[in-house]
Amino acid sequence: MRVVAGSIVLLGVLAPLAWAGCIGAPFSQGGPGGSATTTGTGISTTVPCTDVGNCGVGYACVAGGCACAGDLTCPPTSPDVCTSKTGIGDSKNCGQCGSTCEDSEVCNDGKCVCRPSLTMCSGDCVDLDTDPANCGACGAGCGNGQLCVAGAGAAGKCIPPAAAGANPCGPGYTHCPSGICVLDASLLNDPLNCGGCGSVCGPDQVCVVGSCKDYYVSPSCTACPCAACDSAHTCCHSSGGFLCVAGTVCG
Repeated sequence: MRVVAGSIVLLGVLAPLAWAGCIGAPFSQGGPGGSATTTGTGISTTVPCTDVGNCGVGYACVAGGCACAGDLTCPPTSPDVCTSKTGIGDSKNCGQCGSTCEDSEVCNDGKCVCRPSLTMCSGDCVDLDTDPANCGACGAGCGNGQLCVAGAGAAGKCIPPAAAGANPCGPGYTHCPSGICVLDASLLNDPLNCGGCGSVCGPDQVCVVGSCKDYYVSPSCTACPCAACDSAHTCCHSSGGFLCVAGTVCG
C-alpha cells in the first residue's frame, strides 16, 4: 500500500485495542450490540461503553453498546475484531477468521489480493517498476546486467547501469543490495521498501513518511473524521475505504 497526496492506498488490521479508562478488574471485549463487561472475584458487572477505546478493533461505541457495522466478527465467540467480507477487510481475518494474507497482499472482498502497487505474475505479487524479471510487464525480463527503472508515472523499463563509480540506477534513485532501483521519493510510502531498501511493512501496516504504521479497518467508517478511530489513530482515506492509522498523519 502506498500513501499518495495525503491518502492511503492499502489495507490490514491492528491487534485488539487496549481498553481505555479501565482501572481494577479486567474487561472483556464487547460484541455486536453488547457493552463492556467487568469481571472480578465473585463479581460480574456490565457497564456501558463510553468511547471506541472500550470496544474491539473496528467496533464503534453506539448508544453505550459496542456495535459492529461489518458482517464478520472474530473470534466467533467473545469477538474482539469487527471486519467485513466486502470491500477492505482485515488482512489477519480475510473472508474468515484466522485467514492471513502475505506481506505483499491485502484483503479485499474477502480474498487476499496483491497490494495496489503490485501485480500478480506467475503466482507472485511483484513490482513492475523495479523487478528486472518482470520489468513493465509480467515476463519482460532485463538481460545483460540491465536494471529496471521507472520514473514518476512511467512504467518500468530496462536500462544499462550507469558508468562505473556512479550510482548504477542514476540520479534520484537508490540502488538496493537486492539489485533493484527504487525511486528515492518512493522510500517514503513504499510498503516493501519503507524508509530503506528491503524494509517490508506487515499486512496490518502502511508506510507513512518512511515508517511502518499499524492500522485497522472499521466498517463503521464512511467518512473522516470517524468515531471508530480511537485517540491514538487517525482516520485516513484509502483507495477502497477508510483506515484508522496509528499516529496523527496520513502521509
